[in-house]
Amino acid sequence: MIKKCFLYLCFFLLVLLSIPVIAVEEAEIQAILQNAPLKEDYPEAGAVILKHNMTCDFTKLPYTYRVDRVCKIFNKRGIEEFAEARIQFDKERERVEILKAYTIKSDGTVIEAGENSIHEITPPELAEANIYSNVKELVINFPGVEEDTIIVYSYLIEEAEPLIRNQFWQSKEFAYIEPIKETCLEIIVPEDKALYYKTIRGDFGPVIEKADGCKKYVWERKDIAAVPVEFGMLPLLDIVPLVRVSTFADWKEFNDWYRGLITDQYKINDTILRKIEELTAGLDTEEEKIRALYNYVAGDFRYVGLEFGIDGYKPHNAVETFENKYGDCKDKATLLIALLSAIGVRAEPVLINTAGHSELEIASPDHFNHMIVYLPNLDLYLDPTNGITMYGDLPAVDQGKKVVMPLSNWISETPVFPAENNREHFYQKIELSENGSARINVTWLANGAFDSVNKLLFTFLNEQQRTAQMGFIMNHYYPGSEIQSCDFVRVEGLEDNFRIDFSLSMKNYTQKMGNLLTIKAFRFLPAFAQLVGSSERENAVYLGHNMNISREIEIELPEGVEVNYLPEDVWMENETGSLKASFLHDEKGIQINLDFKTVKHIIEKEQYQDLKELFDKAAETMNQQILLMKK
Repeated sequence: MIKKCFLYLCFFLLVLLSIPVIAVEEAEIQAILQNAPLKEDYPEAGAVILKHNMTCDFTKLPYTYRVDRVCKIFNKRGIEEFAEARIQFDKERERVEILKAYTIKSDGTVIEAGENSIHEITPPELAEANIYSNVKELVINFPGVEEDTIIVYSYLIEEAEPLIRNQFWQSKEFAYIEPIKETCLEIIVPEDKALYYKTIRGDFGPVIEKADGCKKYVWERKDIAAVPVEFGMLPLLDIVPLVRVSTFADWKEFNDWYRGLITDQYKINDTILRKIEELTAGLDTEEEKIRALYNYVAGDFRYVGLEFGIDGYKPHNAVETFENKYGDCKDKATLLIALLSAIGVRAEPVLINTAGHSELEIASPDHFNHMIVYLPNLDLYLDPTNGITMYGDLPAVDQGKKVVMPLSNWISETPVFPAENNREHFYQKIELSENGSARINVTWLANGAFDSVNKLLFTFLNEQQRTAQMGFIMNHYYPGSEIQSCDFVRVEGLEDNFRIDFSLSMKNYTQKMGNLLTIKAFRFLPAFAQLVGSSERENAVYLGHNMNISREIEIELPEGVEVNYLPEDVWMENETGSLKASFLHDEKGIQINLDFKTVKHIIEKEQYQDLKELFDKAAETMNQQILLMKK
């Protein structure tokens, strides 16, 4: 009897203790439903973020990071954006706990994300990279997500072992491409710990509270409009209000720490020394040797796509990367520095952000997601990461960025290369027949950014696939044409710039217009219209790099055919670039030349009309027609 009464008592207490939890969850659900907006309130939105709060507690170990998020889904775009959540973490140092994750359907039904909806995975790009086995993702696939549903989730990350003892940092963006009802960043630190912070592109500061030996900083904003999405816009990091916090007093303090972290990573062994001797044998100049070592690291070591900081800030040592034959950006940079040091060339690591432009307002590792290399004696930046950037070039995402060099305690800025360094050129010789058909011989050349992009189209294809790829590309510019020959002179590797020589035949190169024949002056047309399609811009245009697009065309006319009309020559120049085009003819035929350049890789919205005029004029020029007639 006593045992039975005890069981009843336990059951009663269990029910009693459960009631507040259930009531709180039910109250939360009802509050969310009552306050959730309708699609009519945000007709242009894919979703609205009702709440996105982050709380970071650095008062004791383990440090904790809590995220609470509620989103109302309106349409397919919103489903695509929010139906899945990914939480990246370091399994050796961190533990993730999902506090809640569920979907509220339009009728109020709640569907929890159970075990089948939450999975811990290794990012696909790291599947065969054992040295990064600690990097994991927790993926939540919210069940029952459709239009007019709400997703709710909270998670907690416990960081048992900080990357830097007694130091911490964080940042948060305070706008998004969807509207936000409420968002905040809360930082809790010991009362005697100095915290440095900066609000970028915003006039809101923190509310600071003190209690129980702690200091709490809270940044909060409400009713934030969506950032307009425009083609060719800057990253959100360069547009939206942003808060950065850090406990590093200045860059010297950060650099002193980082220098101590990486000093021993450049040691090499006899095997590496023999490889260096092999790579540099027969090379006379220092630059030839530097190029050979750069090409080796860039081309022969597989890049594993981890942003700087995700696997910590300490690169693997040069010997380990050499033996593995793969590495992330900091591993490949470290190996290159070690190889260069062995031939007496001074080189040092460079911390950079490829995702945006940072002014380095406060000292924080959070500014960076990438590492490259700098050679001070040559004033030369090298990025061996992706395997397609040639020696002396820099990927567009590396250009015009403020950078930190920890070894020399120096802040600098990477160059923005002139237009000529990013050139794409088509030379076309066209033999026109009386029946309107033509044989077209083309040389396609590229350097800089165009070299990298074009090589990506062909590098990983075999000969048959490359020919098919060329056929697809050429049919876009020359509909109905057939490739007669194709020489893939330089479509891979780091030794020479991109080049393809090919010839086409086309039956209807000319079009009849009464007694006249028409020819399109240009066939290889850049996508100008996408960038300047709008009459006005909300944000700057990000071209990524300066560019030079040039065309040289010779048209050999058949006997009995002469020119009836040629477009007028064009010359235009403004603060964003220049355009020059000439159209000439003689007894041998027609000669056309075009040279188009941009001189700014970021066009502020105040200069957008200049850019639009330049691009519109280029598009108009490249769509000109030539008229021919029979004598």
